Amino acid sequence: MADERPRRPLKSLNQEWNTEPDTPSERTLRDYLLGWATPQSDAIDATILADGASPMLDVIEDELIEEYITGEMSDADRPRFERRFLSSKQRLEKIRLSAMLLGRRDVAEGLSQRVASLRQEPRGT
Repeated sequence: MADERPRRPLKSLNQEWNTEPDTPSERTLRDYLLGWATPQSDAIDATILADGASPMLDVIEDELIEEYITGEMSDADRPRFERRFLSSKQRLEKIRLSAMLLGRRDVAEGLSQRVASLRQEPRGT
């Protein structure tokens, strides 16, 4: 099956932080966080373990959370984000707090209902 995800331009963290061109790919890290990339991939292992990946992962995670809260996340990424991020209590609280800070109380209040809905969905979807 072809990758049908829309390509949204990412902020260039490598340029902003003046890192070397061989530092982890932002797209690869984003795909990893959303579960598009398989962890068995050598490219993923090399990217995740590379120096500088951890701060980039944190920033990309924050960007994903903001996209989710503001409704800017693609329809293809939203279900993956929900399955991966709403299943973690720590990430769920981070999303809830971010929603409140962004003035999206509706999103913060709807998270519990969305989590309950995800728990009832069959695993194959």
